[in-house]
Amino acid sequence: MLKFVSTYLALSYLAFAALVSAGVLQVLAAWRALAGLALFDYRRRPAWRHACGPLLIALGYVWFFATRRELITPGPAGAELTILFGGGVALALAVTLPAAAILRPYRPQATSTGPEAMQAHPARLAPGEATLLQDAAQSQPGPAICLLPDPAAPREPLLDLADRLARRGWLVLVPAWGEALQRYPDALALVPAAMAFLSRHPLADANRLAVAGVGLGADLALRAAAEDRSIRAVVALAPLWEPANARPSLGLLAEMTYPEALRWGLRGRRGRLLDGLASTQALPRIAPRPALVLYGGDDAVVPLSEVRTRLQTAELRTMPGVGHLSLAASPEAAANVAQWLDDNL
Repeated sequence: MLKFVSTYLALSYLAFAALVSAGVLQVLAAWRALAGLALFDYRRRPAWRHACGPLLIALGYVWFFATRRELITPGPAGAELTILFGGGVALALAVTLPAAAILRPYRPQATSTGPEAMQAHPARLAPGEATLLQDAAQSQPGPAICLLPDPAAPREPLLDLADRLARRGWLVLVPAWGEALQRYPDALALVPAAMAFLSRHPLADANRLAVAGVGLGADLALRAAAEDRSIRAVVALAPLWEPANARPSLGLLAEMTYPEALRWGLRGRRGRLLDGLASTQALPRIAPRPALVLYGGDDAVVPLSEVRTRLQTAELRTMPGVGHLSLAASPEAAANVAQWLDDNL
């Protein structure tokens, strides 16, 4: 039978375990740059922020062992201490995860809205709504592209790339990826509808159509380019390739909070959709058309070592200092993609 000696001592040990565990979580968040566990932004100065975790641990030990004189008498044994310590860890997680979600939510970088010369119009596709960007001064047909966002990420970071391309004379269509399309094979209808819209547009050159995507949108872009020969070039920003990379993991906590990571998984739909898209098998069918695969050098979701071994027919580039979710919002990545598209179309 369990014997906790006294309620006072048991609750004191529970509080001690929770305080020390919270300190360990902050040490881990600072060491591994896990924003989903961080109560402070440990990437920014002053450096005293890094002392938060060790200070909580030291405070817990000093408080508990300096004030609990009854520890010198027989107290809770191994089983009781194990239960109390486990409860303390659970309590620390129960406080840290919601606190980090409130204090440190995922906020993509602000993007430029562009001057008045860049026009954004609503467009209607068969599967849903879309946004069309173009240069108001453009009068002759030019290259056109469909930019596919990730269904669980905000579209705003992708609009920076759309704005850059529109400034370079591209006609840019950014479709909305609604929940009705987040399953296979329904998702396959999105890109053909976008390509049909662009090919009919008077400012689009039907011989210079491209598709690009971010995250799950990148996997859909690869599959669509393999099926549609009218797509002349494809850009994939941080594709996931396989269902194993679609499970919420500690890698996601480097950039978003735990509740956001659960939403990112689309309640399991992301993995099932990746399984149907089979973008790894689709990639060889794109050749000899140009294909660019771009990753952040700090991507903690997709193992880059495995990506390098599987890419035989596409160009692979990495952006130093950029993570999985921040890739679409990176001005350097947007400039890199825009230049590559200009060079290849």
